[in-house]
Amino acid sequence: MKSRRTRNGFTLVELMVVIAIIGILMTLAVTAVGRAITRGRETAMRLEVNALQAAVQQYFDKYGDYPPDGSSPDRLMRHMRRLFPRMSPQDSDLLVQLTRERGSPNFSSVAMDRGEALVFFLGGFSNDPLYPLTGEGGPLLFVGSNPNDVADYDYNATRDNAFFEFSPDRLTYARNAGGRLLSTDEQLVGTVDAMHGFNDPLPAYLARDGNPTPIVYFDSQTYGMVGAATFNGYLAGGTEFGGVRPYLTNRNGMMANLNDMFMNPQTFQIISPGLDGIFGSLVFSSGSPVYFVAETGEAVVADGNGVLSPFVPAVRGFQEPGVAILGQLDNLTNFSTSTLESDLK
Repeated sequence: MKSRRTRNGFTLVELMVVIAIIGILMTLAVTAVGRAITRGRETAMRLEVNALQAAVQQYFDKYGDYPPDGSSPDRLMRHMRRLFPRMSPQDSDLLVQLTRERGSPNFSSVAMDRGEALVFFLGGFSNDPLYPLTGEGGPLLFVGSNPNDVADYDYNATRDNAFFEFSPDRLTYARNAGGRLLSTDEQLVGTVDAMHGFNDPLPAYLARDGNPTPIVYFDSQTYGMVGAATFNGYLAGGTEFGGVRPYLTNRNGMMANLNDMFMNPQTFQIISPGLDGIFGSLVFSSGSPVYFVAETGEAVVADGNGVLSPFVPAVRGFQEPGVAILGQLDNLTNFSTSTLESDLK
């Protein structure tokens, strides 16, 4: 009787099948790990937006008013006078200089932009009621010869009474060749001109390491500052990092006036550009700024008086003209559950 020969190994076909299965499993594992890393980073950014929202609310609880965002000089001065009724003429004048075109009396809505305002107000003021900006622990550190000239002040990296602990390596400041500690956010996004960038003591806070786009803050009292089509929530010289405006809502149906349609109409909006570091394109139509509805991504045109035109036809899902990758989809806000894309209806 013949005995059956015992097999000692796999056939070539079996080996190839096993290798293929291992390859598939490794691909799935790598993909799963990659997705997990992405979700982890996104979650960390989401939690930081939540923490910033809580910090702004703590600011309100202490002072009875939400921080301005730098877009209105009157709003800014009223707020600071409410907080510090004994504020010195020196600090009052410096506040004006921080929000105007350098070397000019003209107010500039991008001198203190929506990223810089977040750091300026949440970073803390001095305990000195006369000198909340320049007193010990305030946002400005005197390093020159003229205490009435903002060009003679650095950013103070050791501020008191902070509402949020900003990670120093993500604040846009650095020592220049002369040893001055000044903001670099304008240089990072490629814009230095007469309105900003000269001895700038106002840093912004980057959304993540390795990308020069900041987290921005919009004050509800000035959502509707829409005078120009090029209005932007923060200063960016080109299109690489995109532009940002506050978002609208359709919860109450289509209304005639822009101010009636904003998300968080009585409080504020915090917007992060998400993992791609791009807010989206700064869209306008016939010279008027375009705003997007958060729930649907529909586009709405508003003229310089804030009067709304109908929705832009066939635009949904944050579709931007001539753009293949929609930067707005992964934006994170203090009114979305996660990304804007996750809440699309």
